[in-house]
Amino acid sequence: KIQEFLSLVRTTPYGSTLEPGKAVQTAKLFLRARKFNVSRAWELYKSYKHMRYSNQLEAIDPMEEGVRRELLSEKFTVLPHSSSLEPTVMVFSVRRHWPPNCTDRDVLKGIIYQLDAALLDEQTQEQGLTVIYDMTDAKYSNFGADLSMKLLNLLVGSYPARVRNILIVAAPFWFRPPYHLSRFFVNDKIRERILTIDRKQLPNYLPLATIPQNLGGYLIHCHVDWLKTCFERHFASPFPNGDYFNPMKAIQVNGRTPFTLTRRSSFHGALLREHHFPHYRQGAYCSNGTLRLHNRFSSVVGRTKSVTSKDASNWTYNPLVCQKTSHLPELPALSFSTNNDSACDELVTLPATNSNSTTCVSVEQFVADFPRKFPGVFEREFEQLIKPTPLNGSVNRFKCHCNSEKNRYVDVPCLDQSAVILPNGAYIHANYVDGYNRKNAYILTQGPLDNTIDDFWQMIWTTGATIIIMLTNA
Repeated sequence: KIQEFLSLVRTTPYGSTLEPGKAVQTAKLFLRARKFNVSRAWELYKSYKHMRYSNQLEAIDPMEEGVRRELLSEKFTVLPHSSSLEPTVMVFSVRRHWPPNCTDRDVLKGIIYQLDAALLDEQTQEQGLTVIYDMTDAKYSNFGADLSMKLLNLLVGSYPARVRNILIVAAPFWFRPPYHLSRFFVNDKIRERILTIDRKQLPNYLPLATIPQNLGGYLIHCHVDWLKTCFERHFASPFPNGDYFNPMKAIQVNGRTPFTLTRRSSFHGALLREHHFPHYRQGAYCSNGTLRLHNRFSSVVGRTKSVTSKDASNWTYNPLVCQKTSHLPELPALSFSTNNDSACDELVTLPATNSNSTTCVSVEQFVADFPRKFPGVFEREFEQLIKPTPLNGSVNRFKCHCNSEKNRYVDVPCLDQSAVILPNGAYIHANYVDGYNRKNAYILTQGPLDNTIDDFWQMIWTTGATIIIMLTNA
């Protein structure tokens, strides 16, 4: 069955990168997770690879500040074995999670880094996992519905581990709706293993020697010791010093060799070193050198700071992936787009590159500079683009006393030069904004007031606007 599984793996584009020395180990891992059913193990393998790629979790560096913060938070930890016949127990403490201070990607990186280390243990592979989702003293502000669903999907369908039970401990009343909703997204077999229990019921599922003291058991658990075990299993070199485990000290990584991992025993092997699911932006190059795209206009509204500072991933660029295609690879960055059905149906033909742009560079130069610029230089360039600029133009109609009742905000001006003028000359707080190679691509306006509803819909009707961007003073 091992050879049958490996033959399926080698039929995939990324199967050739699997090192021969790790092939058997990888096969055993996925086959054990699915009771040596080759077809189910194969589906799990594909789901696992897609999960790592689509969430940009292929390269996990514990020296990355966001990942380090998650590892030290003890939000997720793995408990030591009390018996060779017991499953490995993992605990996720919801009360330690504070969504505004982290990203889901960093949380998942911290969890998967520990899962990878745990799965290098033979007993964990054979006996499986029991997950304690500890909601003791958790408030609604600690709960992230998206993260919880990602974690559930990871454990039950995208990770090579046998999940014995998921024990939700001390669930508050407000957790019931999302809990019952999440049960619809898993099959019956998994649904039976997701249980909500009280703390006093934990000994019915686990021996007291396995339950940590804060949950009523006897186990004295040191999370830092477990993290050191993770580094040892991942053969981290150089091994982190004492400052790494001090959350009050920042780790300096610039100016010296970055912290790297040599995963000699890691089951995903070469997968962590390159992307194997190259996918591309919607559109394709035509034979005449133009780029054929759907007519989509996007804008970044708010949240621009978090996009650049929090969500940059530790991504290793591999130019070999792009040498055999003329497509542009999808970069690991976030965008917020507003689409309209009529706009999506229309196709426009644009030059592949604007030759008049002052920042125009060749593809070869961009590929050569990418490893050096990503992500820090790109972040600084983006921050310059969104940097506030002085007001350039007049705002006479906005300041006119007769129009004051039509302004929702007194501190958000409406420029005369780009203002939307209604047929009867009436004033509305709205401005045209240019798009890429298109003038007046969309309209930026405030939400209609009771006395401007008629003007608002007249503006849409007379201008034929397909995209309206809502303006706020936040």
